[in-house]
Amino acid sequence: MDLDEASLVSSLELYKTQLSQVEQALQAAGDNADLLQLKSDLKEVISLTNESLLALKKREILKSLENHDTDNQPQSSSSKIDDEYAAFQAMLGNELTGCKEEPISSTHSAWSSSDIGKGHNSCLQKEVKNGSDNNSDNFDSDYTEQFKDLIGGICRVPFSFDWGNLSYYNAMITGVVNPDSDDNIPKVLVMFCNPTHNSMLPCKYFLEGQCRFPDEKCKFSHGYPICLDDLEEYKELDYSMLKLEDKCLARYEDDLWYPGMIVDLHDDDHVTVMYNSYEETAKLELKDIVPYDKHSDDSDNSDNDRTQPLSGSENEEDELPVFLWRPSSTSATFGEWEAHTK
Repeated sequence: MDLDEASLVSSLELYKTQLSQVEQALQAAGDNADLLQLKSDLKEVISLTNESLLALKKREILKSLENHDTDNQPQSSSSKIDDEYAAFQAMLGNELTGCKEEPISSTHSAWSSSDIGKGHNSCLQKEVKNGSDNNSDNFDSDYTEQFKDLIGGICRVPFSFDWGNLSYYNAMITGVVNPDSDDNIPKVLVMFCNPTHNSMLPCKYFLEGQCRFPDEKCKFSHGYPICLDDLEEYKELDYSMLKLEDKCLARYEDDLWYPGMIVDLHDDDHVTVMYNSYEETAKLELKDIVPYDKHSDDSDNSDNDRTQPLSGSENEEDELPVFLWRPSSTSATFGEWEAHTK
């Protein structure tokens, strides 16, 4: 890491520490115009510093690619990852993860729920054998090495159901997809942090390497493949401004997440939520709710407002939109991991 990069990283950590202190002061003192302005300024400085750091990393990666000796291992056009993707991978990988991962051996490597629950500062390192995986021998090790640093990172990805509703959800990168010889577009596998449908909920048997069903046949998720181009920056959840009647997504006893409203605030980092489609309330930890972003654009808000809880009715299910995921009871520790990402 050169001096410029080290200086940017050091400044970024300092700004984040200052932001955390300001948020704690806001929680203790309540709304304060000066503190709110300082919080806004710090967020802007952090954003600008991130952009500078990513731009620097991009220049370094592109420079190293230009100097790379391609004579050592000739590559065809169908197997070469272009410079733009390589630079993007490097930027996103360094932004989302702060650690190194063990090399993965296949496109559909299975991970235990305890691994997934270690938190965003730790990485998925323990690989569980997946009986359905038969492509590891042919997997491009160079391709895997190129993108493995992304594993364990948190991001936002687009997801839509068959009925067409598209929304962006927080997700965790859990693997690298074997490149397709036809398009050679880099892809990764993700697991959703706040699943609102069974198809988004991680399969507990797959996480243990014991699912009998292939990916396309299991009604639960074995990982959602997504192009690197479609990954967006993870949005941290802000609980500092929670108030009564705020809308949110809340985890239910079936480990899915449903729209609700905050009806009570407690001093022990708990809230009471009323589920929109159930006449019942539940006292939940903060990690079990996702506040709707009041500053998000109209399209995001409309997508969130249209998200409905599941019932047993297929007719009602046809009207259900999507939100990103995060597992629960079957993967309880995965929920604990999400708590550390806030």
